[in-house]
Amino acid sequence: MERVLVYGEHSGVFEQQLKKFNIDVVDEDPDVVVAIGGDGTFLESEMFYPGIPKILIKHAYDCNQCDKHDYSKLIKKFLEGKYTIISQLKLEAVVNGNEKKKLVALNDVNIHYTPPRALRVEVSVNNKVVAPLVIGDGVVVATPYGSTGYFNSITKKKFKKGIGLAFNNPTKDIKHLILNDEAVIKVKILRGEGVVVVDCDDDGIDIKEGDEVVVRKSLSEANIVQLKGFNLKITKY
Repeated sequence: MERVLVYGEHSGVFEQQLKKFNIDVVDEDPDVVVAIGGDGTFLESEMFYPGIPKILIKHAYDCNQCDKHDYSKLIKKFLEGKYTIISQLKLEAVVNGNEKKKLVALNDVNIHYTPPRALRVEVSVNNKVVAPLVIGDGVVVATPYGSTGYFNSITKKKFKKGIGLAFNNPTKDIKHLILNDEAVIKVKILRGEGVVVVDCDDDGIDIKEGDEVVVRKSLSEANIVQLKGFNLKITKY
């Protein structure tokens, strides 16, 4: 029997329904994680339990109807093995070659200015300069999974393959790029101060003039359980 951990502020109802099926509900070392909440909950669950297969269940912010939901259909699908594991690309960001402080993202890497002064950066892809001087709020590098978030709010675009590179509020229009997933993006800070953050992680890395941020595909992946007959993010039970 799989060891299942339910992650999220309103996890109690789902845990009770799992126990009716004699599923081993645990607080640590899970085989599967059920992330129940919004996009932030999903990202947090991957941050705390990286690589472990996850069932994503989305609900309203206040979850005022959660105690009325019947999850038995999707629980049965899982127990019957009627699902596939969908692997999702993740990114890693390293500042000045310091691998010990590597950041890993499922959604995006956000290189952002610290107010009040804009960042001035040079951006290269595979050692070729694609933007010699960008003045603005910064740069966002996104995965396909994360392209519906901050990347989309900047570019109004989404993508299914590769790595997305967006320029955040530049003083001169610069078209976003969709790169292959082996691309290596380097962002050199020419002037200003900022921070590198990933997903919903509160712990970023401060950056300043002369620093270099390298973003590339991570060796690790996220694994999402897609139950037969359900969307990847389950909204109907």
